[in-house]
Amino acid sequence: MRYEDETFRAVVLAGMNTFSNVVNSWWSIVFYGATYAPNFTNGMWAMIGTSIALGVWTTGLLWVSMRAEKRRLLVSMEEVPAKEGDGIVGEKA
Repeated sequence: MRYEDETFRAVVLAGMNTFSNVVNSWWSIVFYGATYAPNFTNGMWAMIGTSIALGVWTTGLLWVSMRAEKRRLLVSMEEVPAKEGDGIVGEKA
């Protein structure tokens, strides 16, 4: 995200905060209510499932991010023309 437009980064950050607040507003009521005490098994299973899903999601985002970085580097390399004596093997300086 560091090479993206500031407005786009701000929208992504606001969306992440909004999603976090939406989930946190009902999560504890549904999975950790007083009727489940002292065995919060529903909350335990929900947290395990969420952790696995977030692991898969993070791996996918990392893969997409690496692809975008490679494309950005390729585009930036194509924009800069090569000069004589740039250190190409077999070329005389």
